[in-house]
Formats: sequence, C-alpha cells, structure tokens
Amino acid sequence: MKNICKGLLSSLFVLYTIQLSFKIENPLNKHNSYFFISNAKAKSRFECPGLQNSIDLLISQDKKDWSISILNQYGDILADINGNQPRIPASNQKLITTAMALDKLGPRYELSTTIYRMKDGSYELIGQGDPDLGYLQIQSLLVAAVVNHKSNLGIHKPINIVIRDIPEEFWWPDSWPASDRLQEYGSPITSIALSSNGNEVSINRPKTNLIKLIKQELIRLGVEATISTKPRSEFNFKESQLIHSEYSASMMSLLSLTNAVSHNFIAEVLHRHSSGTWNPTVANINTYLWLSTQNLPTKNVIVADGSGLSRKNKVTTRLLSKLLYTMENSPYSTVYKSSMAVSGLRGTLRYYFNDKEIDGRFFGKTGTLSGVRSVSGIYYSRNGNRFVSIIKYGSYNPNQKIGNILRSIDKYKCKG
Repeated sequence: MKNICKGLLSSLFVLYTIQLSFKIENPLNKHNSYFFISNAKAKSRFECPGLQNSIDLLISQDKKDWSISILNQYGDILADINGNQPRIPASNQKLITTAMALDKLGPRYELSTTIYRMKDGSYELIGQGDPDLGYLQIQSLLVAAVVNHKSNLGIHKPINIVIRDIPEEFWWPDSWPASDRLQEYGSPITSIALSSNGNEVSINRPKTNLIKLIKQELIRLGVEATISTKPRSEFNFKESQLIHSEYSASMMSLLSLTNAVSHNFIAEVLHRHSSGTWNPTVANINTYLWLSTQNLPTKNVIVADGSGLSRKNKVTTRLLSKLLYTMENSPYSTVYKSSMAVSGLRGTLRYYFNDKEIDGRFFGKTGTLSGVRSVSGIYYSRNGNRFVSIIKYGSYNPNQKIGNILRSIDKYKCKG
C-alpha cells in the first residue's frame, strides 16, 4: 500500500500546488479541533426553476427513488428533489468522515506504531491503525527493542513483549453484516493491523497472525521471548520510554485512499481517531455531535459507521451538498478536494461517466451498496462551481442519468 499512497500523493500535486505550513501533530497528543466550519451557512431558497424542471423530467419515471440537491457557489439551492429524505449514503459517508478528520486532526496528521520500554523491563507495542503496517515496520520495531534490551539486561536474558490492542468487540461496527466481515473490504479494525487486516479476504484472527510474525522475527534475531496481549486502554505512558516509532503515509494519502479509492479500513481508522475513541458506537455518537455543531441539517440523520458499509447510516443530500459547500469555504478546501476521485481521470470516477464533456470537471465520491448508488462532489460547470449530491435507490445502474443531470447543470446559468 505504500506504493499506492506514494502514487496517489504524486497525482495530487499534479492537480494542485499545496502550501502547508502547519506543524505536524504528535499522534499521541489530544486532538484539537480547528472549528473551521462553524460559521459557514448555506442558504435555503430555490434559485433555478429551469434546472429544477429539467431534472424533474429526467427522473420523472422513478422520482420517489431519487434524492438530489444542487447548490451554487454561494450556497443557494438551485435544484432539490427529496433532498431532506434520509437515505443510505453507501460510501458517500466517507465525505463526512474525511471532513471531520481534517477538522479534528489537521492535514499533517500521521498514524504511528511504537515500541516502548516499561519500568519493569518489558517492551510494549502500541499502534494507531496504520494501514501500511507490514513486515518491515514490525522488524524495525523489534530490532530497536532487542538492541535496547541487550544494552540494558545483556544478551542472554529473555525479552518480554506485550502487544496492546483494542478489544474484539470494537473490531467491527455492530451493524456490519457477518458476510461483509469475511471480505477484505470488511476486515476488522484494530490498532495494530498488518496490511489493513486484509489479503484478498478478511483476516479475522489478526492477533494470532501478529504474534506469529513477532515470534518468527525474534527467533531470527536469536532472542528468547515471551509474548502476551493486554488491553490498549490500560497502557501507562508515565511508566514508558519510547524506543522506536514507525509512521504511516501522510494524511493527504490517507484521505485520498479514503475518498478516491474508497478504502474502508482507513475510513474507519480516521473515524475513530477524529472521534477520540476506538469504541465504534461512541465514535458514531461523536460524529453526529460534530455534524450538529457545523450548521448542517442533521434531522433524521443516523451515523452507524465511518465508511458507509453499514446500511443503518442515514443522511440527506441536503446535508452532503451543504457539507461540500462548507468545506469549499474552509481553510482545508484544497486538501479536501484533492482527496476526491476525478471524472475521467482517477479513482472510482475514472470510468464512471465515460463522457469527455464531464471528464476532469467533477471532483467527488462514489458509493455503491446493493440497491443503492450515490455520488456527491463539486462540479465545475460552465456557469460556476456546483455542489452536487445524488442518491438513487433501485437495482439498475443510473450512471448515465447522473451524467445527464450534470450536463443539465451546464445548460442553465441560474440566478447568482
């Protein structure tokens, strides 16, 4: 995944030149919110009857299955169909997760995996859900611990390794189906995860795999060891000495993998970090509370996870379009936008429309669950920026009709 991250990061700088002067946050510190959204308000009047009528005609046969909200660059509602109807957003939920992550964590945040030496001479491994964590990183951490151990206690003394991780009941949101938990996209969310706990399928015994890898590496290093696991929540920083840390790819890459590629594991890790808890139920509550402070319409909204895999999530297209408008007016506008897929160019939108008229002009996030198709983003129309959110229920593929909706936006200059 490191190579994927690097490739995505390079592509972002082709699209934008980003000047970031923020200090890198220490992942072990408490998260401070930047509160960049709180003053942004989208207006609620309709400004474009021509566009409204055009879209009404496009979806007239199954209008009840659609929710569509389109705002202009000033936050005015140009067209809206069932915009306040709560719907399953699928992976459009990730737009909420990544916006909150930027607000709470900042654009230079990194995830760490660290080995500490404790006062009793043991070594404790604690992580933050780095999706890139692999053999080489574990090897570096163990080598650092063994070198420190030998310098303190001598070459023949066994080393005691303690793995700190979250309890199994926190691995998945309650509403994830059992069948999805077996797939790579539904892998368990742990704070120490080798290759995001997935390898074509879900790795459902991540602790067993990690212990096996650690044992093999310590044997290779010629060190006797005892290995145990303890709850992450009981780790005592005051009695620890940092020995070595390994860091994830940058926040830019993590956001891009979440929005452009729709990586569920990363979305869930960011969801929990920005919420300040590994408990998924509490993280859902904290995310809803965050939305409530951002002047966004949260009536009947339900947050059930951070990735959109749960069918219990409920959002409205009014909320998503206003979130996009709000983010466009935030200090992190360029970072947020850079994380998205681009029509005809990259990510899940590369082959979505197959329309040269739209290629390169729509930055957004797609979502797909059985019977649900969603797409939300920023459309650079000939008449100005448009903040678009569309959710469609039903079995057929609506991509062509969604493309027709975007082309309709180009036809109407609209007031404002």
